[in-house]
Amino acid sequence: MALRLRGRPVEDLDRDTRAGILSVFSLMGPHATLAALRDLFPDVARGALENLLERCRSVYRRRSRWLVHTLRWTRPGTRGRSASERA
Repeated sequence: MALRLRGRPVEDLDRDTRAGILSVFSLMGPHATLAALRDLFPDVARGALENLLERCRSVYRRRSRWLVHTLRWTRPGTRGRSASERA
């Protein structure tokens, strides 16, 4: 039994429209909403905007990762003592 997609297929965006949406996303960042994009680009299908918005947010998350190092004190009494106090 094959699955069938429902609804209209997502349209491919032309180069100028796609560049416009990406420039708005670069200004607004990941906080750009679908409603704001629909107001700015009323002729673009909602599915195409959702798809591009999700892809842009995914790229933003991938590029904005932070590496966090945590220091854990595993031996009691070692925290807060300077080298001269230990000697």
